[in-house]
Amino acid sequence: MEVVIMLCESKIIRMNPKYRIIKYNNDYFMVDTISHWITFLFPMINWFVPKRYAKLSEEEYNNLDIVKPVKNSGASIGAGLAILISALLRNYVNIFNIQIQKSVAVLSCVIGFLGVFIFFLYINKKVTLDIYKRNKTHSKIILIPTFKNFGFTIFFYILFGGFSWMTFYGLVIENLYNIFIFIAWIGIISGFFFSICLRLWIKKYISF
Repeated sequence: MEVVIMLCESKIIRMNPKYRIIKYNNDYFMVDTISHWITFLFPMINWFVPKRYAKLSEEEYNNLDIVKPVKNSGASIGAGLAILISALLRNYVNIFNIQIQKSVAVLSCVIGFLGVFIFFLYINKKVTLDIYKRNKTHSKIILIPTFKNFGFTIFFYILFGGFSWMTFYGLVIENLYNIFIFIAWIGIISGFFFSICLRLWIKKYISF
């Protein structure tokens, strides 16, 4: 089996971050970066794991609404806005404190998490393209992230994951249930999943 490492140009489809379009010389490949639900929880699975791809003709490539990945993604802007809003509303947070049983707090958090997770799974299914299904091959490639992508992914994974856990701990373990904090926690989880869709910038891939 021949293994070849190649530099490539990576692009995305407008309003559809599910796929990465790889251009190498005159070849065009479409890779599904969210092919499994576990990707939402562990985005690093996209690195160095063989993935099947669809091979596109030049005409099919030109018919897609292709754009370059925006490296200044909404995830960093969202994180900044969340910090700003929390600072402005700090003096009013206690107004939303309520007393509930720990079991109710756990149940509400589970329902909230599953609701966000199912919503993103639904969106992921809705943006699936027939052209990928038609042109899917049995060959595989391994996507190699840029160093910047590696660093940003780890940073946002720790940032959103850490904030999510600390908020969950406060809501459930410390019994500090607060409607405003609960809504913020849902927003953090949504930002976590959304950032995963945007955090794969590719410069190299391995074909075999």
